[in-house]
Amino acid sequence: MTTNSKTYKTTTSTDELIKRVAALDALKQHDTADKEALTTFHVDGLGKSIVSGYESLRNAAEYTESHTLFQRAMVRFFVRNFHSANAKRIDSLAKELVVELTLSGYIENDSVTEKKMDQIKELAKTYWDFYSRHRQSRSIDMKAYVFGPLAARVEDVLFPYNKGFTMVQFAYEYFAKRYEGELSKSLDKRRAHLTLLIATAMALIKPTEGAIRHDILSRYRVSIKNDSEYIAMNRELDGIFEDRRTKRVVRKVSNRCTPFRVLLRQVEKTGDISNIQGDKERFMTECGWTIKEVYEETGRAVRSGIVKSIVFLIITKMVIGIAIEVPYDLVVEDKIIWLPLIINLLFPPVYMFMLSLTLVLPGEHNTKLLENQIEEVLYETDEDMVLNRSDKNDSVFSSTNYGAVFNFFYWLFFIAIVALTSWGLVSLGFSWPAFIIFFIFVSTASFLAFRLSRLVREVEARGENNQSIGQSMRDFLYMPFVVIGQWVSEKYAKINLVSNLLDIFVELPMKDLLRAVRRWNGFLSSKKDEL
Repeated sequence: MTTNSKTYKTTTSTDELIKRVAALDALKQHDTADKEALTTFHVDGLGKSIVSGYESLRNAAEYTESHTLFQRAMVRFFVRNFHSANAKRIDSLAKELVVELTLSGYIENDSVTEKKMDQIKELAKTYWDFYSRHRQSRSIDMKAYVFGPLAARVEDVLFPYNKGFTMVQFAYEYFAKRYEGELSKSLDKRRAHLTLLIATAMALIKPTEGAIRHDILSRYRVSIKNDSEYIAMNRELDGIFEDRRTKRVVRKVSNRCTPFRVLLRQVEKTGDISNIQGDKERFMTECGWTIKEVYEETGRAVRSGIVKSIVFLIITKMVIGIAIEVPYDLVVEDKIIWLPLIINLLFPPVYMFMLSLTLVLPGEHNTKLLENQIEEVLYETDEDMVLNRSDKNDSVFSSTNYGAVFNFFYWLFFIAIVALTSWGLVSLGFSWPAFIIFFIFVSTASFLAFRLSRLVREVEARGENNQSIGQSMRDFLYMPFVVIGQWVSEKYAKINLVSNLLDIFVELPMKDLLRAVRRWNGFLSSKKDEL
């Protein structure tokens, strides 16, 4: 990368980022020393292969961001145990949680100190007290207000040196300054800033909603012990999460987050980033290497996502085919209609694989653009940088209006593609259940492929457009199915039939049985000690 002779100095936000990262690294070293010096909790490996195997199956059926699986597993644990617990049993939940997380493979054995066990126990009791006071209230979403934030706080206890939200703060400060004029014109400035902060977190690190709530509640020093303040703050956050404008801000911020994604990867990889101030050329050279590593990681994530998507489609299709399509054929037609069944079973995963072939990672030109944008984020010069000369058309809160003509042709082609597909299915003799299932699964596959394409977009520098003619044609043809798939996925996420069936008929009895076996083994051990 070419550098010039201008004098560069870091921004105030960059200086604060360096201090925060140094503090987190010191905390990590202290945490490592504690594990070596203090007593840790050991988990007997009984049932480990069963529990970890089940967890892999369930995660494939749920299809969610891999880095959120840890918190989601804890949420399921707390939902299952709070509903059936009493005040006396709450004291044992910390131990049971660590056992379950260890057997599931989320944490290493002998990695949790007794000190952390006490902290988790205290957290569980505090959140249980709130839950027990409000469990009969229909106006409080316990998963959002209790289980999600509790899981995030427990993860903070287990891994207190995570740098994700530190980078979110840095990126938020950048965007708040960039859009300072727009934010100042908002009628509700607090809500505008909260929306921007939430959007930055969702775009940059894609945390769980519980993690976002925990972060914001901590910023505002809102304690769950203060019922009225805690509920009021959570309801304010409810309004932001449900506001359609928040999704629009997330999309716009996401397009500008690529430099921060690279910086986060750099911070996680090296820890010490003080050479941002002392040796700019060296740091930017390291960032160039990191950008290439990010490309490689994105490629692996895309390939892994393709496999997970195909497995997800096959599992859910088999369940629905057995539950709906086959019984319908036997009752109405007295036989199985094989052609629609085979098409519905095979076409979505094959279609998913074909769409994945159009995903292409960016090249060297994109790398150079990213390096320049990282400089603009970290350093100031005597000239106005991009940060301070916001484009008049670059708005984060308002939507872009392309006019009625574009919308007319978009919906015209949308209807035409759906109508043509429907005509083809009817011609092949699809019954109405097979017809609906085809649309659901092809649309789901399209949406999953679209999500994978977003991974590629997330490593593209702002202003870079790598769309080929083939990719543009792909977007044109599958966009109607993406829209339908997004709607289906949102509805499915609320119901999540397969995951709920696994929770009720597999997870609950399996983990209760394993808990009983562990207690029985403990009982036998005590009897042996008495001899």
